[in-house]
Amino acid sequence: MSNAIGSYAVIHNNPFILAPLFEFFYASLPKKPKNILLSYLVLPLVLYPPSRSFLAGAKVSSSIRTMNKKRERFYGLCGRVEEYKTLTNLCIQHAIDSGSIAIEEDLSILVITPKLDASLCPGTSARAATKLGALIAPYEISAIYRSLGVKAL
Repeated sequence: MSNAIGSYAVIHNNPFILAPLFEFFYASLPKKPKNILLSYLVLPLVLYPPSRSFLAGAKVSSSIRTMNKKRERFYGLCGRVEEYKTLTNLCIQHAIDSGSIAIEEDLSILVITPKLDASLCPGTSARAATKLGALIAPYEISAIYRSLGVKAL
């Protein structure tokens, strides 16, 4: 039985399916030094249904403060960041290998040309990843992690 559950997890959390989310996220995020650190927030916030529903419907006037109004969007975020760390690394590596993104010397990620197919991404996750990038764009990286309550990577 545990073999079937493990197989389902491998299919569901596939870097080939989830890598386009990083293209969408970084396409909507302006270039900042060390913005690669923000990639560890993409999967935990975009794949978690309460935060994904907020992000997919976020307006131009939305911010981290409006997202923080309902704390259930962030329940277990630190654990999810740790859980998705390896998958995040695999997704970024796949996007680099496909030539859609590049890591520059200042550890910022640059979208070269979006090449990955987003049709297999779950639900509204592609739109949520785009809105997440726009939502956190005006803030410093350390302020984002502090306001979300993530203390360590």
